[in-house]
This record gives sequence, structure tokens and C-alpha cells, in this order.
Amino acid sequence: YSGASVPFKYKGANQTELVTNGTMEADANWGNYASGTDTNERSTEQVHGGTYSRKFASTDTTTGGIQSDTYTTVTGKAYKVSFWVYPDDGTTQRIAVRKGDDSGWAQDQSFSGLTENAWNKCETSYTETSGGSSAYIALHTNSTVGTWFVDDVSITREGAVAEYDGSGVAGDKWFD
Repeated sequence: YSGASVPFKYKGANQTELVTNGTMEADANWGNYASGTDTNERSTEQVHGGTYSRKFASTDTTTGGIQSDTYTTVTGKAYKVSFWVYPDDGTTQRIAVRKGDDSGWAQDQSFSGLTENAWNKCETSYTETSGGSSAYIALHTNSTVGTWFVDDVSITREGAVAEYDGSGVAGDKWFD
């Protein structure tokens, strides 16, 4: 232990899952994102974990995809985003994470170089700049024609679940 305090953005992380039904086992909690969504359904065609994944598709170059139910974020805190994607057509998956106060995007990122017709794990992190109860994640086509399967979507607070800041330390022992 170095005695250094944990930065604010990592304090108080409890690893609580923020995305409802990220496992896609229920046929709920994932709505259409944008007008180009032609398919949004629970599927057994390609599954990463459990029994189901979520399938979305677009048959034209209008952006389409799926978005989660809303969840709450805290300004200044760090968040880890991870998901598995099976691109049936193409090698790119784009995500957009909405700020908690619904004022814009906290994270907007393309994952390229994915393996087509195989499960790919995607991960990223971001620090929330405007927390609130209107955050959501959208996984979308980025104006590409094709079909995608998504499973095991997860967003958690990133950081320390316990902090030892040195305030309970004497020269010869810890005080708890």
C-alpha cells in the first residue's frame, strides 16, 4: 500500500450492474434505436451466454439498432462498458452511451476489425460528465446494412470497492 488516496472517479465503486437484462434472457428492456431498425428481437440463432441473445438488423443505410432502458449515473465517476457482439455482416460495431442528464453522448465509439460470424468481446471506459437518471447505451449499425447479435452487455462503476486511505494507520498498526 502506497498511502495515496484513490482518485474521486474511482471511489465508491460497488460493481452493481446498471443495465437491466444485459444477458438478453428476457424479451424486454431493449427498444429500437433510430429509424433504421428493421429487426429487434430475442434470438437463439447465435448465443454467447445463457439461452438468448438480442438480434438487430437494418436493411438500408439509415442508422438502426437497439437501446437499453435508462439507468442512473453520477457526475465525475468512471464506468466500464463491456459486451459481446456477433457481426453477421461486417466487422464494425458502434456504441453510443447517453449522459445521465440526457444532454448528449458520454461515449460514442466504433469497434472495428471485429471477426465476422464470430463472437467478439468489446470493452471501453468513460468518466461521466453530467450524471442523472436518463443514461442508456445504444448499440447500432452506424448506417450499415446487416445483422448483429449482442449478448452479455454490462455497465458498472469502475474503481475501488474498498479504500484504505491511511487515516487509520499508526506507526505500528492499523486502526479499524
